[in-house]
Amino acid sequence: MDQFRRFAPIAFSVLAALILQAIFVFADCKDTPDRAVVEFSKDYFMLNPTMAERLCADRKKIGDTDTVNHYLHIVSQKAQARGFRLEFMKNRLYNIKTKTLRMDDTSAEVQLRGRKRFAMNPLYATVAQIFGFSKSQEVDQTLSLVKEEGSWKVCDGLFDLPLEI
Repeated sequence: MDQFRRFAPIAFSVLAALILQAIFVFADCKDTPDRAVVEFSKDYFMLNPTMAERLCADRKKIGDTDTVNHYLHIVSQKAQARGFRLEFMKNRLYNIKTKTLRMDDTSAEVQLRGRKRFAMNPLYATVAQIFGFSKSQEVDQTLSLVKEEGSWKVCDGLFDLPLEI
């Protein structure tokens, strides 16, 4: 009986921690407008074609042209004109803050604030920041979202993504 009393608090603590962990995992899986904006923005600045997964149906295609592929082609041409490969045009988002300005069951408006910097090796980024080779740029954008097929999709305020061709 004494052994039970010694180990009961430890067993209770472990059980409570497991229950809390399960609650946090389920809470983190919930799709929200803020999460959609952050995922889309990170993919956008890293020139990742998966940004199309967070685009609304109206913005995925312009006529017969795929918007994301067209945008990536434009950025690739700009990179070639400067003598670079597409990888050198990627940026990373830092210090991301979102604020939901308006939200209802089918639409939302979210403000994204943060800083973007050329996406390089983190060690090089630190050295470049110390010596002033690399400057971060402010990002402040308001994006409109709609709920399609149960998930939030970005529809307006798409940074430089072409809206017409």
